[in-house]
Amino acid sequence: MAENKINRVVFVFPPFVRPFCMPVGISYIKSYAEKHLPDIKFKCLDLNSVFHDMIFEHYKNNNSAKDFVDAFNFFKNNREINFDLKDAEKHSSIFLPVLNNVYSKYASFFSEMINGKRHLNNLMKRMCRIVLKQKPDVVGISVNYDLQWHFSLVMGLILKQRGVKVVFGGNFFSTLSNKKFFPLSMDFAVIGEGENSFVEVIKSLNKNSSVDNVPGVMFWKNNSVIVNNPKPLENLDSIPFPDYSWFNPREYFMPRPVLPILTSRGCYWRKCAFCVHHKNFLGYRQRSVENVIDELRFHLSCGLRYFNFVDEMISAQRFEQISDAVKKNNLNINFIGMAKPTKDFTYDIFKKMFDAGCRMMLWGVESGNQRILDLIDKGTKVEDMKKVLEDCSRAGIKNHVFLIFGFPTETYDELLDTLKFVKSNKDVLDCVNKGPFALQAGSEVFANPAKFGITNIHNKNKVLNRYKYDVRSGLSFDEKENFAVKFADFCESFNALPVYMGSCREHALIVYSEKLEEFNKFKRNVHFLPK
Repeated sequence: MAENKINRVVFVFPPFVRPFCMPVGISYIKSYAEKHLPDIKFKCLDLNSVFHDMIFEHYKNNNSAKDFVDAFNFFKNNREINFDLKDAEKHSSIFLPVLNNVYSKYASFFSEMINGKRHLNNLMKRMCRIVLKQKPDVVGISVNYDLQWHFSLVMGLILKQRGVKVVFGGNFFSTLSNKKFFPLSMDFAVIGEGENSFVEVIKSLNKNSSVDNVPGVMFWKNNSVIVNNPKPLENLDSIPFPDYSWFNPREYFMPRPVLPILTSRGCYWRKCAFCVHHKNFLGYRQRSVENVIDELRFHLSCGLRYFNFVDEMISAQRFEQISDAVKKNNLNINFIGMAKPTKDFTYDIFKKMFDAGCRMMLWGVESGNQRILDLIDKGTKVEDMKKVLEDCSRAGIKNHVFLIFGFPTETYDELLDTLKFVKSNKDVLDCVNKGPFALQAGSEVFANPAKFGITNIHNKNKVLNRYKYDVRSGLSFDEKENFAVKFADFCESFNALPVYMGSCREHALIVYSEKLEEFNKFKRNVHFLPK
């Protein structure tokens, strides 16, 4: 391969993901690659947003789908803050379930396609034409969710057949990495943090040299998968801000854009037994507060003022430091935060956060039973969580909490403790999200199942996550799934606008920031089902 043969690189974010937020991963890699490879042209394509436009074209002339089309139009084309909240709830109750069904249907199609059971369809042909129109030498495909996997494999296969080098990456490869390398669909895959690894792959291609010594790269050699250990970027301040200049706000189903912001990488706790998110990054590192403020100031200069802090976890002290800096620099922003409810979150800190623009917090409550919290190794106390939620609400910040039903060995009575906990705190909770426990490869539970009462994991070597399992005591796999359905109405009754506020966090930020008075007029009917 001659020097500088790689001239054009395209980063792709594939379907099927709810279209509320622009992808942060490819935006970071684009800015980093442009800094280190200035002679190469880089472009980002959000094929997920293209997919949603195609779905609309499919349904818009179907009279039986009028309600879905109206809901689609509401989310895609409503750019006014003065929309009716009841309309938002009505449309979301139609829009989101239909999307979920569409996603499942198409993901199944592409699974059959990669296994040779279905012919190439028009959707994939059109998507490939969009990519190939850019005349790329290399395509980077960012896979973060199971639903994106088979689509990406089919696209990679087609692109390789056209002579394009294909590099996979994304959070999907943070666990069971070597099982996810498919030589027919990819030339390389990047694991861990992708910026430097991707750049080094491109340099190797330009020099026609091997990637044997490139950290964080998987490749096929001598009929086997080679996995090079990843290496973290130690100084996060040296990474350019993610480049969102490529995105068109009108492609996203929001009245105002809400940008994802990463102030750190990794998780400072890294102990929750069910979690694999911390494996997306290589240890916990923080950006300097000054660097975070510079990024916020930059986005504000572009007319963007709503932000979702998407760190794996932010501590109380870190939130206080950022909030103080936002106020000191007179930044007019509103934002979402995410944390676990530990007692170091005080009313004074929440007041600073509110004054800095925080309007909602996403809390990993998980359980209202102390044994389960200790088994998870959550590092929280039931009595502390209650005080944290009360202080957060008193400061004016809305509380959205997440619950896990049926953590291994959890009994029915312990599950009831969780329901009783949220019921007793109903006056300070604005949204309750719940889900059955999901066993994922890479978690502490998966690595040490016996410690958590799991006697058998079914089909343990499969590539896609979420495994069925058997337990020696407590709620069975099927029971926790059933209870998640049985108590869905109870959990949703905490939400004044259940589907809308429970499923659309970016929309919730807009509502809490711009339409709070109207939202607060809605009444809830929190009811307790179990006896």
